[in-house]
Amino acid sequence: MNLQRTKDHAETLRAFAVETAARASAEPGNFMLQLVAKNQRDAAQEAELNFLQLQGMQTANALEWRLIGERTRNGRVPMGLLAKLADPLNKLLLKAAFFARTNENPNRGVGDPFIREMNLKLAGLAEGSARLFIVGNTSPDATGSAPLAEGIDHLFDTLQMGGNPVGFYESLADLGERASEELHDVLKAIEQEECSVEVKWHAADEVKSRELRFDEVVRMRALLEDSVDPEPVDCRVDGLIGLLASSGRIQIVQSSGERINVKFRPKTQGDWVARLRLGQQVSLATKAKSYRDPASGEVTQVHRLVDTDL
Repeated sequence: MNLQRTKDHAETLRAFAVETAARASAEPGNFMLQLVAKNQRDAAQEAELNFLQLQGMQTANALEWRLIGERTRNGRVPMGLLAKLADPLNKLLLKAAFFARTNENPNRGVGDPFIREMNLKLAGLAEGSARLFIVGNTSPDATGSAPLAEGIDHLFDTLQMGGNPVGFYESLADLGERASEELHDVLKAIEQEECSVEVKWHAADEVKSRELRFDEVVRMRALLEDSVDPEPVDCRVDGLIGLLASSGRIQIVQSSGERINVKFRPKTQGDWVARLRLGQQVSLATKAKSYRDPASGEVTQVHRLVDTDL
C-alpha cells in the first residue's frame, strides 16, 4: 500500500469513527452502537499509526519511542510525560549527531545552523497511541557522513550495552558526554512514570530494536548518573595487539594477561590504525576516564587513542 493510499484509508476510517461516535453519544443505552464506535475508533487509530510509520520510513529514517506502563495502558501519553521527554530527547539526538560529526561535546548548544540542518520533527503521535515517531535529515553531508544516522547508531550501541557496565561505559565514548547527560534525563522522565520503553530505528535497510524493561531503565539511568563528565587522565597502554576492529576498537593484551580496549575514531584515525598488525608490541597514548558502577562499586577505565606515536 503506497503512502497516499494509506493516508486516505486512515482519513476515511477516522471520518467513520467520528460519525459513529456522535451517534453513540446520542444513544448511550445502545450497547451494540457503543461497541461499533469503539471498534471503529480503534481501527482508525491503528490506520493512523500505520500511516505515520510508513511516512517516516519513506520520507526519512524514523526513530520510534513506544512507552509501556500503567499510565499508557489506554494508549495515551500523559501530556506531562510528553513535555518532560520532548526537550531532552531533542537535545539527545542533536548532541549525539554533533559529536558524531565533530568529535566535540557541544557545551553551549549545537547552534541554529546545525539544528536547521538536522531538521528534527515529530512525524506524528496518532490519537490513542503511546508511540512517538521522530524524523530528521539522515542524508549524507558534503563529507559523505550522515551525522544524525551515526548519532542514532551510537545511541543504539549504548542502549544495547545496558546490562554490561564495561561495554556500556565504552559506548559512551562514541555517544559523547553531553548526549549522555540528555539520555539520562530522558530515562529519568520515563522512570518517574514507571514505564518501560521500546526504541526502534527504522533505517533504510534494517530495523534496529531495543526494549528496556522498567528495571533496566532504572539501572541504565543510575549508570549514567555516575558517569557525567568524569575527569580524563593521560595514560599509556602497553602490550600486544590482540584485536583490531574496524568499528573503532583496539584490544591490547598486557603481560599480566589482562585485556584492555582502546577506542579510536575510524574516520580520523582509521588509516593509521590500519597499519597496525595483530601480535604487534605497542605503547599507545590514551585519554582514560574512570567510571564507578553504582551497584557493584567496580571501577571501569575507558581508554581513547589520542595520538599515533608508538
